[in-house]
Amino acid sequence: MINLIKGNVDNLEGKVLVFSRLESQTGENHILALYAATNPLDFVEKVGAPRDAAKSLEEEAKRSVEKAKERIDDELKNRFGPEMKIRSAVLPVYITDIPIASEGDLYLGDEDVVDAGVFSNPGACFEAMTMSVKFYMNKHEDNVEKKHGLTGEKDKADKKREAKPECERGEQERTYKNIDRSEFRRYVTETFVAPILDSYRYGERHRISAKESEFIRFSAQSPFASNVVEMIDMIGKTKENPNIPLIEAYVNLIVAVREEDYENAATLRDKIKEIRKTK
Repeated sequence: MINLIKGNVDNLEGKVLVFSRLESQTGENHILALYAATNPLDFVEKVGAPRDAAKSLEEEAKRSVEKAKERIDDELKNRFGPEMKIRSAVLPVYITDIPIASEGDLYLGDEDVVDAGVFSNPGACFEAMTMSVKFYMNKHEDNVEKKHGLTGEKDKADKKREAKPECERGEQERTYKNIDRSEFRRYVTETFVAPILDSYRYGERHRISAKESEFIRFSAQSPFASNVVEMIDMIGKTKENPNIPLIEAYVNLIVAVREEDYENAATLRDKIKEIRKTK
């Protein structure tokens, strides 16, 4: 039985410790756990890896996501026909096993905690934890999409693209992957951050939602996707009195992750935490 014992099911953190208990013949339970996060910096911090390890984690996660997507796509096509495909996730996922000495260790971090149940077979423990991570991340993804109006947007975009004349279909959608590094900061600031701030200033609710959704889609599956979601939420909470230094720090963080400068990114994230403490 999957049970969220720490966290808000309607506002999940995007980082989770999933555990199960393995029953022994002596009646003593051993705790097994998996940690999963949508942010590579959260991941390396949890496992105690060097901060520059985030780059290799990003590459490994991308490969894993693509392989899993291909397998699921093939299964869907076999069952429901060639038109059925899985949509791309907004957020990447990084996952590893975590040693847990005692139950109290489960609650030491700032991540959500999920109890995957008690089993007498190690394989059943692992399968339950794996399924729990998938369930949690699907729910987190759903939270993000609902909050920022992304539900159904992929299908709408596909239909809109199909409606274009043949000569226009080759146009490449702008994402973080095809923006030149030299113009990335300016593009993010002028295309997303400044318009969102201006829309809050002038009370243009529809434009706010549209720009937020566009920003999240632009960064989908990037290693800074969760930072974009976090920044958008922060701007919304401080709309009456926007914290410009904090917003600039978030932009710098996104740029640093885009540049694969994870040492600087980790320093900027620490700076963000300090700024938020003072507010």
